[in-house]
Amino acid sequence: MKARIIEQPAMVYNDAGPAAMPIVQLPVGLEVELGGIKKQGGQTWVGVTLPNGQTGFLTGDVRIYHIKNVTLLQDGVNVYTGPSLQAPVAARFPKNAKFQITDSVQLDGATWVRIRDAGGLEGFIQGGTKIRVQQEAATATKALGGKNMLVGGLWCVGGTVVTVGSMVAAQGGGYYLVTWGAIVFGGIQFFRGLGQYMSAKY
Repeated sequence: MKARIIEQPAMVYNDAGPAAMPIVQLPVGLEVELGGIKKQGGQTWVGVTLPNGQTGFLTGDVRIYHIKNVTLLQDGVNVYTGPSLQAPVAARFPKNAKFQITDSVQLDGATWVRIRDAGGLEGFIQGGTKIRVQQEAATATKALGGKNMLVGGLWCVGGTVVTVGSMVAAQGGGYYLVTWGAIVFGGIQFFRGLGQYMSAKY
């Protein structure tokens, strides 16, 4: 999930915990990729990847704005160069246009949101614009990968035990049960979790 730094201080640390060392302070406006969340030393830490690929951790109290992918639901909307109806119109988006919301601004009692489209156009639309936020897939973390490995392994082992037990019981004649669904489903989930665990940075 991408986020924008909206307030200082925003220090990145080399690890999560009381012994963590600061490595770089992020400027306001920088966009970063957020990773997994950890609880260490009574504090919340959030994994972060910087635009240059460097990784580290932010403390949970750093103020950020989660960047949202949205779809326009109303017939159209003007995109202004600034957060004001008196600012020049940079573009007009039609219904079902897709873009990102990267920030929110309060000015003279009105709410404006900063947007960016796929072509890099940036501007502002009014806060009351009708949009639908697109759901993002959960960020792959080592914790999520480990959970999927555990659940998948339990399904696979449980299915195998039931199948073997059924075959043993049927040795004297009769039918036996092959729980191939649980075995296959469990195996797929286990290896998906393994892939998440191996590829995740946090």
